[in-house]
Amino acid sequence: MIVLVVGYTRILGSKIVAAAIDKGNVEFKAMVRSSNESHQEKRQKIDEMKAKSAGIVEGDLMKGETLRRACAEVDVIVSAVGNNEVTVLGQKNLIDAAKQQGVKRFIPSDYSVDDRQLSLGRQQQPGYAEAGV
Repeated sequence: MIVLVVGYTRILGSKIVAAAIDKGNVEFKAMVRSSNESHQEKRQKIDEMKAKSAGIVEGDLMKGETLRRACAEVDVIVSAVGNNEVTVLGQKNLIDAAKQQGVKRFIPSDYSVDDRQLSLGRQQQPGYAEAGV
Protein backbone atom coordinates (compact mmCIF):
# COMPACT_ATOMS: atom_id res chain seq x y z
CA MET A 1 0.00 0.00 0.00
CA ILE A 2 1.25 3.49 -0.87
CA VAL A 3 0.20 6.41 1.30
CA LEU A 4 0.66 10.03 0.27
CA VAL A 5 0.88 12.49 3.16
CA VAL A 6 0.13 16.07 2.23
CA GLY A 7 1.31 18.64 4.75
CA TYR A 8 4.22 16.51 5.89
CA THR A 9 6.41 19.45 6.91
CA ARG A 10 3.80 20.72 9.33
CA ILE A 11 3.56 19.43 12.90
CA LEU A 12 0.75 16.92 12.43
CA GLY A 13 1.93 15.52 9.10
CA SER A 14 5.40 14.73 10.36
CA LYS A 15 3.97 12.98 13.44
CA ILE A 16 1.65 10.86 11.29
CA VAL A 17 4.51 9.76 9.06
CA ALA A 18 6.92 9.09 11.94
CA ALA A 19 4.38 6.88 13.72
CA ALA A 20 3.47 4.97 10.59
CA ILE A 21 7.06 4.46 9.42
CA ASP A 22 7.86 2.95 12.82
CA LYS A 23 5.20 0.29 12.12
CA GLY A 24 7.03 -0.56 8.90
CA ASN A 25 4.20 -2.00 6.81
CA VAL A 26 3.34 0.91 4.52
CA GLU A 27 5.22 2.76 1.79
CA PHE A 28 5.07 6.52 2.21
CA LYS A 29 5.38 9.47 -0.08
CA ALA A 30 5.26 13.04 1.17
CA MET A 31 4.04 15.93 -0.94
CA VAL A 32 6.00 19.08 -0.32
CA ARG A 33 6.11 22.50 -1.93
CA SER A 34 9.24 23.56 -3.74
CA SER A 35 9.28 26.68 -1.54
CA ASN A 36 10.14 24.43 1.43
CA GLU A 37 13.71 24.29 0.15
CA SER A 38 14.36 27.73 1.62
CA HIS A 39 13.06 26.87 5.12
CA GLN A 40 15.76 25.14 7.12
CA GLU A 41 13.39 23.36 9.54
CA LYS A 42 11.23 22.03 6.69
CA ARG A 43 14.31 21.07 4.68
CA GLN A 44 15.50 19.05 7.67
CA LYS A 45 12.16 17.18 7.87
CA ILE A 46 12.37 16.40 4.15
CA ASP A 47 15.91 15.08 4.55
CA GLU A 48 14.79 12.90 7.49
CA MET A 49 11.98 11.49 5.35
CA LYS A 50 14.41 10.65 2.55
CA ALA A 51 16.75 8.95 5.03
CA LYS A 52 13.88 6.64 6.00
CA SER A 53 13.46 5.66 2.33
CA ALA A 54 10.19 7.50 1.91
CA GLY A 55 9.48 9.24 -1.36
CA ILE A 56 9.21 12.98 -1.80
CA VAL A 57 7.00 14.52 -4.48
CA GLU A 58 6.58 18.20 -5.17
CA GLY A 59 3.09 19.58 -5.40
CA ASP A 60 0.99 22.65 -4.90
CA LEU A 61 -2.61 22.49 -3.67
CA MET A 62 -3.57 25.25 -6.08
CA LYS A 63 -2.03 23.56 -9.16
CA GLY A 64 -4.01 20.56 -10.37
CA GLU A 65 -1.32 19.22 -12.67
CA THR A 66 1.11 18.87 -9.74
CA LEU A 67 -1.57 17.16 -7.66
CA ARG A 68 -2.35 14.63 -10.37
CA ARG A 69 1.35 13.70 -10.55
CA ALA A 70 1.56 13.44 -6.76
CA CYS A 71 -1.54 11.21 -6.59
CA ALA A 72 -0.39 8.77 -9.27
CA GLU A 73 -0.09 5.17 -8.03
CA VAL A 74 -1.28 6.13 -4.53
CA ASP A 75 -3.78 4.06 -2.54
CA VAL A 76 -4.47 6.43 0.37
CA ILE A 77 -4.05 10.15 0.91
CA VAL A 78 -3.72 11.65 4.37
CA SER A 79 -4.15 15.40 4.25
CA ALA A 80 -2.54 17.16 7.18
CA VAL A 81 -2.53 20.62 5.69
CA GLY A 82 -2.64 23.52 8.08
CA ASN A 83 -5.37 26.02 8.62
CA ASN A 84 -4.65 28.73 6.08
CA GLU A 85 -6.11 30.38 3.01
CA VAL A 86 -5.86 27.25 0.86
CA THR A 87 -7.04 24.58 3.30
CA VAL A 88 -10.55 24.12 1.92
CA LEU A 89 -10.08 24.91 -1.76
CA GLY A 90 -6.71 23.16 -1.79
CA GLN A 91 -8.17 19.99 -0.32
CA LYS A 92 -11.00 20.13 -2.85
CA ASN A 93 -8.38 20.31 -5.61
CA LEU A 94 -6.55 17.39 -3.99
CA ILE A 95 -9.76 15.33 -3.83
CA ASP A 96 -10.42 16.04 -7.52
CA ALA A 97 -6.90 14.88 -8.42
CA ALA A 98 -7.27 11.81 -6.20
CA LYS A 99 -10.49 10.83 -7.97
CA GLN A 100 -8.85 11.26 -11.37
CA GLN A 101 -5.98 9.00 -10.32
CA GLY A 102 -8.18 6.31 -8.73
CA VAL A 103 -7.06 6.83 -5.13
CA LYS A 104 -9.09 4.48 -2.92
CA ARG A 105 -9.22 6.48 0.32
CA PHE A 106 -8.86 10.15 1.26
CA ILE A 107 -8.48 11.24 4.87
CA PRO A 108 -9.03 15.03 4.99
CA SER A 109 -8.11 17.52 7.64
CA ASP A 110 -9.42 20.75 8.95
CA TYR A 111 -8.78 20.35 12.61
CA SER A 112 -9.49 23.93 13.56
CA VAL A 113 -13.13 24.13 12.45
CA ASP A 114 -16.15 22.11 13.50
CA ASP A 115 -17.66 21.82 10.02
CA ARG A 116 -20.90 20.44 11.47
CA GLN A 117 -21.56 23.90 12.87
CA LEU A 118 -21.11 25.73 9.55
CA SER A 119 -23.85 26.88 7.24
CA LEU A 120 -23.44 28.13 3.68
CA GLY A 121 -22.53 31.80 3.51
CA ARG A 122 -21.50 32.13 7.15
CA GLN A 123 -18.01 30.64 7.06
CA GLN A 124 -15.16 32.67 8.44
CA GLN A 125 -12.50 30.45 6.88
CA PRO A 126 -11.03 31.57 3.55
CA GLY A 127 -11.72 29.27 0.64
CA TYR A 128 -15.15 27.94 1.57
CA ALA A 129 -17.10 29.99 -0.98
CA GLU A 130 -14.60 29.23 -3.76
CA ALA A 131 -14.83 25.52 -2.96
CA GLY A 132 -18.62 25.56 -3.04
CA VAL A 133 -18.97 24.67 0.64
